Amino acid sequence: MDITMEQLRYDEVAAAEFTRSVRIIAQLPSTDAQAVLLGADVEVSMGRCEALASECILEGTVRGCAVVSQGDALMRVNGSQAFDYAAKLPGLSPKATIKVCPVVKDYTAAIQGGSVVFDVELLLRIMSITAEDISAVSEIQDENVHVLSAEVESTVNEGVFYSRFSVKEDIELSVRMPEVKRVLCTQASAVISEARCEDNEILFEGDIVLRITYDCEDEYEPIAQVADKIPFSRVIEAPVRAGMEADVCAMVEECNIQIETNQQGEYRILTCECLINACASACSQKSVNLIMDAYSTQNELALVQKEIEYKKCAVQAQANLAARVAASLPKGMPPMARISAVLAQPYAESVTAMDGRALLNMAARVYVIFIASGTGEISSFDQIINFELIFDNPDIRSGMEIFVNTAVEQMVSALLGSSECEIRFGITVDLMGYESKTANVLLSVEDSGETRPDGYGICIYIMQPGDTLWSVGRELGVGIEDLKEVNPEISDNPPAGTRLIVYRQIKA
Repeated sequence: MDITMEQLRYDEVAAAEFTRSVRIIAQLPSTDAQAVLLGADVEVSMGRCEALASECILEGTVRGCAVVSQGDALMRVNGSQAFDYAAKLPGLSPKATIKVCPVVKDYTAAIQGGSVVFDVELLLRIMSITAEDISAVSEIQDENVHVLSAEVESTVNEGVFYSRFSVKEDIELSVRMPEVKRVLCTQASAVISEARCEDNEILFEGDIVLRITYDCEDEYEPIAQVADKIPFSRVIEAPVRAGMEADVCAMVEECNIQIETNQQGEYRILTCECLINACASACSQKSVNLIMDAYSTQNELALVQKEIEYKKCAVQAQANLAARVAASLPKGMPPMARISAVLAQPYAESVTAMDGRALLNMAARVYVIFIASGTGEISSFDQIINFELIFDNPDIRSGMEIFVNTAVEQMVSALLGSSECEIRFGITVDLMGYESKTANVLLSVEDSGETRPDGYGICIYIMQPGDTLWSVGRELGVGIEDLKEVNPEISDNPPAGTRLIVYRQIKA
């Protein structure tokens, strides 16, 4: 009996979620006059992500930005706080690859004494990928041995690779926009539009989406907001091959903006320099034909089998989705004359996989800064909004494990009346869907040397519920093709109650 072995590599993928509370205290530049909080934004970026035995060490930074009015002045108040977290993951191996998607689940901002205090709740979504190797039987050459084989398809992660780089570009405001006095708040996110593998490198490109809220020292419009995009591209050297699937997520760690004058001497140029931290991974689809089971019509076989569980990446897709939500003015506040700025960072609170689509339950804290009717004063309110996005894709199946990254590409607001406004989001969603697979593989096979009993030469076998031609042939020691030859009318999966003629040649 000649046996051929094949190496099978497959990924064990596990996911977990953890929450972490972080407080940021940012000092006000002055306490001479009463300060009023108009709006706030919080962003998070990751640094160290290391797998240890049964735990993952995470480090990152949370940054808070507040728009504050104090007397007749508008100001920006910034603060940041580093955090670390040891996430307990039973069974985690130090050789695992860790991918973390951090999101700001919720936050509050308030002026306390001479500081702006941000209380932030982070949601840390962790995916661990551990490559496993196994040697299994792929072929048995023996005329008396019958085998049951199947294709085992698996996704193999080829590694995770990091790159930190800066992007610098000027944004010039149109003449329709007021001049810039000072920048009050910057919201920056990186949206990957394309990623691919070539030999020994991962290439990707995308845009930094910027929403800049600024003080324009205009009596009619004291606060304005401008949105723009800065394109970027990058090459990461990595031991990959052309045709592999690439997945890249990127975060803006820092965004520094300098105000410059144009040729007319007007403050309309914003020089933006952004530091980006990119995490790229590559995976390949492997398909190996392996033997699941075997039996001999002559001798008893000693088999060592193992059931393996693994994940197969069945969907990797991107979609640009739109949503429209309403925010209502709380009772007791002055009516709105016009909207000056909106601060919001929606995130996917949960994802549900269905056949042909994924349902994303989105949530966000929204700050609406507006000019009050009658008085012309700057005011604001904040509100938690919830909405749904539907990601249509024919390859999505119910029960899949879905991972998403979301980024706001567009955000437009409009008044619906003096007490309500509409916010329209354009959101880019990167989605990966994993299917759980099991396979019963054959690790070794030996001839025990024990001869199978002859049993009956000719008999009638009635198919029982759960029977297959394979199970019948294995039990009775008859080849599948021999069963089909004697019973030419049977199908590959005969139903229960089917009568089979079974013929065995009795050994002399």
